Amino acid sequence: MTLDIPVLWLHGWSMSPGLNIFPDRPGPSGKDGLLTVSFDECRVPADFDRAVRTRIEAVPGVLDIAAWSLGGLLALRAAAELPLKVRRLVLMAATPKFTADPVSGWRAGWPLRVLKRMQRRLAANRQGVLRDFREAMFTEAECRVGWPDRLPEDPPHAGSWSDQALAAGLDYLAAADLRQRVGEIKAPALVIHGARDVICPVAGGRWLAERLPRAEWLEIEEAGHAPFLTQPERVWPICREFLE
Repeated sequence: MTLDIPVLWLHGWSMSPGLNIFPDRPGPSGKDGLLTVSFDECRVPADFDRAVRTRIEAVPGVLDIAAWSLGGLLALRAAAELPLKVRRLVLMAATPKFTADPVSGWRAGWPLRVLKRMQRRLAANRQGVLRDFREAMFTEAECRVGWPDRLPEDPPHAGSWSDQALAAGLDYLAAADLRQRVGEIKAPALVIHGARDVICPVAGGRWLAERLPRAEWLEIEEAGHAPFLTQPERVWPICREFLE
């Protein structure tokens, strides 16, 4: 695949840029138009947006953003704040708000107490937290064929986030709310979601597709949080067509 416009890949919590939607690009690279950002050493939630903005502003002209999970929140904010830089968005398992909010009636997210419990467990059992999160990424059927075990413990695919970066990422997920910014985003967006995603429920993706001004929607039946891994034959062609 040849991309005339650079693509910035924004990955999910605890993951690595090497785990991406581009099957012909197995690792992070600045070549062939694929750009990445490392979140490994972020210390506070604001560092995530700062890292993305710095990467975007270093690119002459416009770019496209492909984003997954946590990366989707970062992509939405970047597209709202830098409309002249972001040409197109591919949003994978994305949501405008990761945590549920009973006050506003937002139910398409995890209870805040789940993130708080992960925070407490990190110091004592980092590998246990990451293992449980990886297993939650996949449906029961995907787990039966071994998908959690296909993500190695070491880079490039497992990420090398510091403990502080993992905690800051959970704080970001707990606080971020882009619902009021979505209507500002003028870039065309392709929103892709697994119908059985338990990390970012599909209702959040549907909400985005309905409210982004220029959105296309693809729901992948029987897929969990990472359809670009488990069903690349469905995801890759439509991403390629959208970005070309």
